Amino acid sequence: MNYHNPRTSASQWSLSRNDWLIEEVDAPFEFITIHSNCAKLNEVASVDDVAETFLRGGGTIVREKLTIAGVASLISCKDNHGHVFSFIEQESTL
Repeated sequence: MNYHNPRTSASQWSLSRNDWLIEEVDAPFEFITIHSNCAKLNEVASVDDVAETFLRGGGTIVREKLTIAGVASLISCKDNHGHVFSFIEQESTL
């Protein structure tokens, strides 16, 4: 898979042949979003379980769990390669 995409402007990269849209957001820090048109969105059953998995694999928690009552919980983790991932667990509506 080729992750190198030519920039079409200062703030956006083009779709590759794999249908990945990689966009660099204009911010005072490096912030890149990656979207795919062909993938199914995976649901997070528990951000606590995700955090435990990262810790077992040698990663760290970079943003503690943030819970917005009635909406969702968010946590950000860094793997042992330095990549940061954020996960959202939607609150059930039962």
